[in-house]
This record gives sequence, C-alpha cells and structure tokens, in this order.
Amino acid sequence: MPHGPTRFGAPVRRFRCPQTLARALASALIAACAGGCQSYQPKPLDLQRHAAAFAERVPDAPTVRDYAAGLRAEAQTGGPASDPAGTEPARFDLADGLSLREGEAVALAFNASLRLERARAGVTLATAENSGLWDDPTLGVDLTRILASVPNPWKVMSSVGLTLPISGRLEQEKARDGAAHIATLAALAEKEWQTRIDLRDQWARWSGTVRRVGLAEDLLSKIEPIVALARRLEEAGELPRVEARLFAVEAATRRGDLLSAKAAQREGRLAILNLLGLAPTADVPLESALATSQVTVAGKWATTTTRTPAGNTADALDHSPTLATAVAEYETAERSLALQVQKQYPDLTIGPGYGNDDGNDEVLLGLTLPLPIWNANRKGIAEATAQRSAAQVRVEQVVEHLQSELAIASLRLEAAQALRQMLELEVSPLVDAQYEDVRAITRLGEFNALILLDTIVRQFEAKIRLTDAAVEEQLSSNRVSSVVGPVPSGMVARDRSNP
Repeated sequence: MPHGPTRFGAPVRRFRCPQTLARALASALIAACAGGCQSYQPKPLDLQRHAAAFAERVPDAPTVRDYAAGLRAEAQTGGPASDPAGTEPARFDLADGLSLREGEAVALAFNASLRLERARAGVTLATAENSGLWDDPTLGVDLTRILASVPNPWKVMSSVGLTLPISGRLEQEKARDGAAHIATLAALAEKEWQTRIDLRDQWARWSGTVRRVGLAEDLLSKIEPIVALARRLEEAGELPRVEARLFAVEAATRRGDLLSAKAAQREGRLAILNLLGLAPTADVPLESALATSQVTVAGKWATTTTRTPAGNTADALDHSPTLATAVAEYETAERSLALQVQKQYPDLTIGPGYGNDDGNDEVLLGLTLPLPIWNANRKGIAEATAQRSAAQVRVEQVVEHLQSELAIASLRLEAAQALRQMLELEVSPLVDAQYEDVRAITRLGEFNALILLDTIVRQFEAKIRLTDAAVEEQLSSNRVSSVVGPVPSGMVARDRSNP
C-alpha cells in the first residue's frame, strides 16, 4: 500500500473507500444530529383562565399544608423568633379562621413574588443540571477543483472536530453553576423570610385597626346615651345648650373616627390577602393577633404577654438569611475564579477525517492545541479576582450591618415593651378607676356631664395608646426576628426552585 505526504509529521495512509461506506457514514452523522435536537413547543398565555383560577384560590390546599408542616417543625426547635404568635398550632385548621401562623404557610405557597423567585431559580437549576457538557463535534468539508486539465480535477476533504476537555474546565464549570444555583436558593430563602416578616407586620397593623374599631364602637355606646340624656336635660332647662351641644359634637366626631377605622381595617385586610396570594374577594376570616392582649375583667386589666425574640450576634451570624445569601454569592465568586484560572489551560481538539486527492482516498488526523502565551485568559482571571474581592467585602458589610441592626432593633423593642407595660400597668388602671368612680357618683344622682364625658374620652384615648404601643411592640419584635433569621437555617439549603 503506497504512502503519500505527511500531516503534522505523521504519514497519511491512502486507501480506496467504497461509496456505500461514505454514504452510510454521512447518514449516521445526520441521524445522530437529528436525534440530539429538541423540538419547539409553543405555550401561549391564557390570562382569563389564570384570573379565574386566582379568584377561586383557597388557602386549604395540599401545598399550603406542606409548608404548614415545615413551619411546625421550625417552631418545635424552640429557637429565637420561631413563633411570633407565642403558640404553635397543633394542626392546620381553617374552621376557626386563618391565624398568623397559618397565614405564613399560605403566603409561602401562593405569594406572587415568591412564585416568581422560584420560577427564576428554575433557570439556575436548569443551568446547573446541564453544565459541564462536552462541546458538540464540528463537521468540516473542503472542496477544491483543479483548473488544469487533469483526470481527477476535484479534491474533497472532510473532517470531524472533537474537543477533548483535558484542562479540567468542565468540572470547574459544573462547580461554578452549582454554586450559583445554591446562591439563588439562598436568595429565595431570604425572600421567603422577608415575606413572612412583612406579613407579620401587616397582620399586626391590621389587628390594631380591628381593636380600634372595637374601641370606637364601645366609646359610641357610652357617649350616645349621654347625648340623649343631655338633650332631655336641655329641654328641661337643667343643662345649658352650649354644654349639651358638646356631647352631640363629640358623638359626631367619634362616628367619623369609626368610619375611618373601619376603612383602615378593610384596607389592611386587602393588604394581607395580597401578601397571602389570595384574591381580594376571598372569603377567608382572619384572626386578629397582637403581641399582647388586654381585656377588662371586673374593672381590672388582664394581661396576656407572649415571648419576644431575644436575638444576639451569634444568632444573627448563624441564621441570618441575608448573610447566608452573601456567603453563597462569595462561594459563587470563588468558583468563578477557579473556572477562569482553569480556562488558561488549553483543551485538545482532534479532527479525524476523510479525503480524496487525485483519485486516491485518504484518512486524515488533525490535532489542535492552543498555547497559553499571550492571552492566557488574563482578562477573565483579573475580573473574577476583583469580583471575589467585592463579594468578600459584601459579606463583611453584612456582618457589620447585622450587628448594628440587631442593636438598634433590640433597643427599640425594649423601649416599646417599657412603654406598653407603663400604659398597661399604670395609665389604664387609673383611667378605668376614674370611670368607675364617676359612674358610681352618677348612680347616686350627682350627674356632671362634662366630667363624665372627659372621663370616657380619656379612657378611650388610653386604650388607643395602649393599642398603638402593642402594635409597635410587635413591629419591633418582628424587626429583631428579621435580623436574627428563622430557625433552623437549614431551610435555606432546601431546593424549592420548582414553582
């Protein structure tokens, strides 16, 4: 068998290739390419259908119950801020209305922003699952026609290029994309926790409006009989018109306040339903909840207090979702730098092929190996190094910010607790005692309309201030919880990327 010229220092072996073998090889390549391709499937939007499904969405769904089970497991750890309501429900039951704890499970399942973040996490998941694949082979064909009169004027050369990843780049690429997906999950967990905190805040404000409505209705029930009595005394000439009109003005003013309080209550309910991911028309009763509950029993204030999160720096560093996200982003930057460093080492490209030169069949073998002399991926390495440094500073910034935020939040919580306790233990009992004394005097026949009205209004204002203080205490408690984070923090690593 004769040998012809050499390529890359190796002799090229010539032989006759039957046409049937060439056609079979071409058919096999075409079939392999077709089999590895995917077909496009359109998915048109159906907004009307989604709007109808949204209007019919109910909180009692299997997905919600799954999240409720996770929250129960979290609360049973007994960690800081694990249960804002102070009690952990034995089971998910909507028969008595939707509680705050149950509402958190509903929000985790249906909240629109969380569903969007999970869908976006599906992008990084798809990237991670399909990372580190070999490059597709390339098919090259060269046709040359000799212009001179020769028996075989055509020269045909064909080759298949294969890249062998000997540099280890693909392993680093898989590690980088996996780290990026973990960072996305960490950001998702941070968003979930912040959504729960936002829901707690909104629930506390709405609960305050519920209490305000009740207090306003109670005030009117006390003022309106006095207005009627003052009118009769005025008609009998026993009370000046100026004093009698004061009661009518006060009653009208408080009716206006009641209308405003009811409007705020309805608006707060709509805000909660929005956070829950439920339609504004959803017929879901909500349970009012505040950090403290005060009721008057036999003229005295009965107090029910709940535990508030006692966070410290160690808790924040261990469980903060914000810090977990920053650390995951740093790990991604670390993996990206490793990938860029690995890219400076070349991969080997081989190109086996077939050709026909002057009527002679040829087998070809081409080898390509880039030399990292001038470029050596210096730009990519420099950028990745700078990004890792920035990610490190970001982690350090979060650590410093958490300590500062925790100190401020703890201080505000202590101040809110002190104010609520003072109003609860000192001011409220005094105004209640004053009201009882005035009522006793009135029952004895010594009616002083102005003193009675002033006492009723002061009692109402004291209860309003106590309500505001209770709301502020809950908001401050939520702020500490936001900084400290949920317990256990292992929920961050749970893959909930599929919406």
